[in-house]
Amino acid sequence: MEEDHGETGLGWEASLPARLQAAGDAARASGFDSTFNEHLLRVLTTPEEQGSPDEPEARGRQRLEAKVDLLLATLSRQEDGEVPLHDLVLHAGGIRLDPGTPAPAGSHWRISLWLTANQPYPLTLILEATGEPDESGRTFFRFEGLSAEESDLLERFIFQQHRRAVAAARRGRDGVD
Repeated sequence: MEEDHGETGLGWEASLPARLQAAGDAARASGFDSTFNEHLLRVLTTPEEQGSPDEPEARGRQRLEAKVDLLLATLSRQEDGEVPLHDLVLHAGGIRLDPGTPAPAGSHWRISLWLTANQPYPLTLILEATGEPDESGRTFFRFEGLSAEESDLLERFIFQQHRRAVAAARRGRDGVD
């Protein structure tokens, strides 16, 4: 019987900017800012206000949002420099990605993960490697120390991304743009 490491349920496959580093006991003890992570996830999962693109207010709001998104993306790049993209699968209980170096089961890591291009600061989480890499070289890392609120918001975010991917695939299949 295969051991469940948190990969059950919905997963979101994406290529995202991320920094991954081994975390010693001191890094694990310092943890991360759960309050900031919760705030960031709450902002990312808040439904966007939908207006008719024909309304002048909606067009103005869209232009303003595009400018703010560009400003945030610019600030993000200046703050952190170039962050490498990682092909990953994000689950509510953990993340599967290639760490670039061996990650023995039980080893602890810290990940800084930018979930959107216009996100100036990353979601920072502590991870524990759970086993051997899969056939594509990606290892599953279980999240450590998530609050119930962080876990719920992360699950909601993954569900929203999955729903968007399904809608985009459906539009592509139906020839609608």
